[in-house]
Amino acid sequence: MIQSFTRSILLASILVPSAMFAQQAANIANTHAAPVGKTKVFTKQEFDEVTASNPDVILLDLRRPDEITNIGGFPVYLSIQFADIDKYWQHIPKGAKVITVSNHAARAVKAGDRLEANGVQILGAVGAQTYEQEGGTIVHIKAPAPKTTGTGAAN
Repeated sequence: MIQSFTRSILLASILVPSAMFAQQAANIANTHAAPVGKTKVFTKQEFDEVTASNPDVILLDLRRPDEITNIGGFPVYLSIQFADIDKYWQHIPKGAKVITVSNHAARAVKAGDRLEANGVQILGAVGAQTYEQEGGTIVHIKAPAPKTTGTGAAN
């Protein structure tokens, strides 16, 4: 009886960490899972085709400024952070064709769905990092060096 109990404890001490590790690995693998929503997520090729055939499209970047600086983005865009989309969506020009942008398109899909429900014409969503990983070119902004205080010279 004691041997059986000891074996059970030993077996549990081996299996439980293994199961926990497997769950962590699954969580990491799903970090960039396909976004869920109605808004279409563009591949690099689809994005390039849509923007080429719609030169007046507005890219609505939903990321924080630090994400754009650290990750990069498209050269011209309208910026409304995802957390503020309900507050500022009315500032999107009426009748504009919009593609929403985030890192891997998850926020872009959510915002696209919300904006479309409010009458904004959403062509689709794109992830800036995903676009770059598929061979697209994005702009990497280098932060300027901090200004040094001079010896009386006006800046």
